Amino acid sequence: MMMQRITGIISNANFGLAILAAILLVFDSFVGVPEYLKIAGRMHPLMLHLPIGMFVMYLVLFFLKKSFEAPDFEKLLNFVLLLTGFFAFITAISGSLLSHEPDAYNANELAFHRNTGFGFAFGVYLLCIINGKYPTFSKVLLGMNALLLMLAGHKGAEITHGKDFLFPNKDVKEILSDANTTLFTAMVHPILEKKCYSCHNEEKTKGGLIMTDTLSLLKGGESGRVLLPGNADSSLMLQSMLLPLEDEKHMPPDGKPQLTAQEKEIIIAWINSGASFSKKASAYKPDESIRKLYDANTRTKKQKQYTFSSADSETLASLNSHFMTVKPLFGGSPALKASLFLASEYVPEHLKQLLQVKQQLIHLHLADMPVTDRDIEIITQFGSLEKLVLNGSKITDQGILKLSKLSKLEELSLANTSITEAIEPIFNQLPSLRQIFITDTKIPENKVKQWQQKYPAITFNKLSMEDLKIKLSAPLMVNESYIIKPGEEIVLKHYINGAQIKYTLDGSEPDSLRGTLYSKPFTISGSKDVKAVAIKDGWFTSNVVKFSLFENGATPDSCILITQPNVQYKGEGALTFINGKRAPINNLPDPNWIAFRENPFSAIFEYTNPIELTKISFCYGLQVPQYVFPPTAVSVFGSNNKKQFQLLSTQKITPYQKNNKDQVSSDVIHIPLKSQPFKYYKIEAQNLPRIPDWHPGKGEKGWLFIDEIFFYDK
Repeated sequence: MMMQRITGIISNANFGLAILAAILLVFDSFVGVPEYLKIAGRMHPLMLHLPIGMFVMYLVLFFLKKSFEAPDFEKLLNFVLLLTGFFAFITAISGSLLSHEPDAYNANELAFHRNTGFGFAFGVYLLCIINGKYPTFSKVLLGMNALLLMLAGHKGAEITHGKDFLFPNKDVKEILSDANTTLFTAMVHPILEKKCYSCHNEEKTKGGLIMTDTLSLLKGGESGRVLLPGNADSSLMLQSMLLPLEDEKHMPPDGKPQLTAQEKEIIIAWINSGASFSKKASAYKPDESIRKLYDANTRTKKQKQYTFSSADSETLASLNSHFMTVKPLFGGSPALKASLFLASEYVPEHLKQLLQVKQQLIHLHLADMPVTDRDIEIITQFGSLEKLVLNGSKITDQGILKLSKLSKLEELSLANTSITEAIEPIFNQLPSLRQIFITDTKIPENKVKQWQQKYPAITFNKLSMEDLKIKLSAPLMVNESYIIKPGEEIVLKHYINGAQIKYTLDGSEPDSLRGTLYSKPFTISGSKDVKAVAIKDGWFTSNVVKFSLFENGATPDSCILITQPNVQYKGEGALTFINGKRAPINNLPDPNWIAFRENPFSAIFEYTNPIELTKISFCYGLQVPQYVFPPTAVSVFGSNNKKQFQLLSTQKITPYQKNNKDQVSSDVIHIPLKSQPFKYYKIEAQNLPRIPDWHPGKGEKGWLFIDEIFFYDK
């Protein structure tokens, strides 16, 4: 009885889901998905495995049914099919809801995936209805369902992970640089191809961004330009890569392959050098950062021919663990590179394990590991070693002098160790040595200069600590909105351990010496510009970040527009200025923006009873590449009869300069007032009458975008 009841419930549920699925399939383009249903859509990646597993189980049972006794087995078979149909409908419906997310997938690809998914769900439902009454037709339908499932699954994988996810292109080979290869092709393109192209291509334009061709990459996406040649710090492409992994704007997203520190360094250097797509490496100056990285990269990428045989695959598998990785130096090569990590778990036995591949081991990375002079006896047994990294280890001069047995060693890294100039004899004992890194050691600068003259075949790299510093990212504000409730505490944070935050509330610029040290949340009254920086010893101070925060204040009872906004950007009319909602700067069509171009802005704000205002905060948008500029001036007038207004204050804004030509942000003008109470306040703002000559829109009128105006009486 229980089985019959459950079967009946699932059958009725499938009938209802079939009707809902048919509606979504036919009227998909007319369906709007409310916010609370979007959660159901995001369950699609979780649900999609259930119908696949259930259908595979059904196929196995179907082909083995002759080995089992009927009729109970037939009941089980039908029950599995019912469950498959139920989960297939749930998956297809959640996928349909997910397709309405603003993820910019290719419409045709998405439609094919959706239609085959719905087709599989209806096919399974039809199999349940037939229930073995037509054996031949059931087998044909079963085959069609298997085909639909494979097509839907394959297309889903391509949409999510890229075209080559299921069937990688085996013909793609690593680009080897030569005299005719551009630096972008040799160094930057492989990074973007592996880490970015799967989500930003002609068929899947996440965020409206296509990165697979030059023009589209330079054009940018929904958030504007992502690549600003010569300015890596302001390039959204780099900013998203440097965000904390848990930040939803971090790219690539969590779960996708992330950029390595070296790859980020290459991207930064390439952008700062001008982000050229056609410039050959030889055209860059030898002292430019990107040229140095290219030279170092090509030295390591030259595929040497090694005569020794490859290591046994089972041996390689056994060597890879949570504290050690052993991989080929490059694809198809028998040469290996090994890296050890997790210093707290290090024991010399880890090095001894590598002796199983001592003939093939070419690179050995032991940075920040507690390696001592006693371990050198093991290291010297790796006779093929060409690169040895001992940065931050406990090695001493005596240990380094024992490395003379490594006749093939070309590169030795000893940064942040206690070595001294007593290691000099090793330079004559290592005939292949070409580079040595001795930053942050006890070797004096004058000795390094002497060595460079005495041993010209070796490059001595000793950078200052300033050269090794990394710039901190700016602090973050935890509060969900910039419109603050009375008494709400402002919470700041930084993801780097040990980073301190300095902030100001008076408009001044904080730095390592000026500003209040953030130790606990604080409150504001009225409106304030919170400016903050992150500082930490050994790091460059972050850029100053500004959070313009507002209490709702003394909101007027009504507003009347004197001049009319542009017909494209009417917002919510006069209500736009006093609805308590800020607009996103990366979405100018948002209804919380109202824009003026043909006419300057002018509006009257009315109170039921006269009120003495002390400050007005005028919020505007700034998208210089899209011709959106600050107002040139904002004026406030007061009146008690709505006819005769007296000027209370005028704030003039400094004309925008060329060095800010790529700026995109929301900003605010705070206008202090000292006057008698008024019932009516008129605000006028002049948009830029003529865009300057340095801008592509020179001579045209600038846009003025306004999203909110805050009024304060205390």
